[in-house]
This record gives sequence, structure tokens and C-alpha cells, in this order.
Amino acid sequence: LLAAGLALADASGGASGALYGALLAETGAGLTRAARAGKPRIDTETLADAVDAAFDAVVELGGAQVGEKTLLDALDPFRT
Repeated sequence: LLAAGLALADASGGASGALYGALLAETGAGLTRAARAGKPRIDTETLADAVDAAFDAVVELGGAQVGEKTLLDALDPFRT
């Protein structure tokens, strides 16, 4: 996911490529951090933490909030 996110952000034009790239890359980074911390497998808690961090990164990068008809409106129900 980390590599895919970086590749997508590099190859895509416009803001959406950067946002989707950040979403994938941050999710991958969260899973990588968990693996380096000794988690032997990806469980729901680990995935939820990674998706929450990715959500926060997209908010920071794009400046949008839930309810503004953006990617965040689709992602928010997934993370709760």
C-alpha cells in the first residue's frame, strides 16, 4: 500500500491523485509501523489505526471536513 500510494501520487495529476496517494501511503505506513513494532499479523485494531491515520493525513493535506461532499464522506463510515 505504501508503494502503491507513492506511485499513484507521482503518476496522477490533480488533487485527487495526491489525496488517494496519501490515503494509500498512510495506510501502508501505519501497517508497516505495526509490523516493525512486532505485530505478527494485521488485525482489525491495527487496520483501524492505520485507516484513522490515513484519514487524518487526507484532512490535513486537503483541508476538507466530513459533510463537504468529498472523499472523506465515503471514508468516514468505513473507519467507524
